[in-house]
Amino acid sequence: MEFLEKALQKIQEQRKKTPKGMKARAVLPAVADALAVFAGQDEEFAQAIVQSDKTLADCCEEITKDIGQSCSDLEIYRRAVAAYFPGAGIDMQMTINLCASVDGESGQHTAGADHSDAVGRNKAAIVLDLTDFL
Repeated sequence: MEFLEKALQKIQEQRKKTPKGMKARAVLPAVADALAVFAGQDEEFAQAIVQSDKTLADCCEEITKDIGQSCSDLEIYRRAVAAYFPGAGIDMQMTINLCASVDGESGQHTAGADHSDAVGRNKAAIVLDLTDFL
């Protein structure tokens, strides 16, 4: 937990520094949020963020270089992780709850949410691994 707290503090402090590029500015808030979640998932990744000389703005400039007119969120997050920890990747999973309107759920779930309870209650759930689309 030592590195997690430092990584979260570093990310929060560096959110205020604006990158030069328009694309880097556009992805910075989402990248900062994703990096915070990833740091919470792995202490070694949190340590890499803490020990890196790279700023969040530098990271965003690096990951948006040569992306053209558009890029998927998944690719942006993959590049951000690799910027701090070369060779690392990400896995992403999305689920659909076909009964969300009946259950009173908004359909909004936080990153890393566990939806196994939906399957366990015999709710209709479809699980997609976004890496299958790459």
